[in-house]
Amino acid sequence: MSEICTERLRLRPWTREDRALYAAMNADPTVMRYETGRLTRAESDARADEIDHIRSELGGLGMYASDLRLTGETIGFTVVLAVTDDLPCWPATQIGWRLVPSMWGNGYATEAARALARRAFEDLGIAEIIAFSVASNRRSVAVMHRLGMVRLSAEDFVHPEFAATDPRRHHVLYRLSAP
Repeated sequence: MSEICTERLRLRPWTREDRALYAAMNADPTVMRYETGRLTRAESDARADEIDHIRSELGGLGMYASDLRLTGETIGFTVVLAVTDDLPCWPATQIGWRLVPSMWGNGYATEAARALARRAFEDLGIAEIIAFSVASNRRSVAVMHRLGMVRLSAEDFVHPEFAATDPRRHHVLYRLSAP
C-alpha cells in the first residue's frame, strides 16, 4: 500500500495515530447518522482492528487517510476491502468513504474514491467494486453516481446489522466495473 496523490488530496495508508480521528468521527452523531449507532473509543478501535484484519486476510487495499495536500490536515478516510460473508452482496470488493462534516460538499469523497478505485483496478486487478448505503443517504448515493457506479435495484438488500424496525436497514447497492 503506497500513497496516492490527487489534485487536492494525499491518500496514505492509515496508521495507529489516525485512530483518534477515526474514533472521533465514529462518535459524531452527524457522521454516524446512517450507521447502526455511534461507537465508543474501544468499539472504534475494535472496528479498526477488524478493517486491518479483513485487508490482510481477505485482500484489498485497506484504509487510507485523506489528507489535504495544501495543509496536511487529515479530513477523513477511504477504504477498499473484501466484503465479509455476512452480507448478501458477498463475495465482492467494497469501496467506502467517510469525511469530517466540515469537509462535506467539496468533492473530496468523490476525488478520494475515484483515485482509490483506479488503484484497485490497476494494481490489484479487481474487475469490479461495489458500494452500498442506506437509501436515504443522499450524499453517499451522489458520490456513487459521480463515480459512474450503476444501481441494479434487484440487488438492494436489508443490512443484517440493523434492527428489523429500523428504516435505515434498506440499503442500495451500486457497482463499478474496471475500465
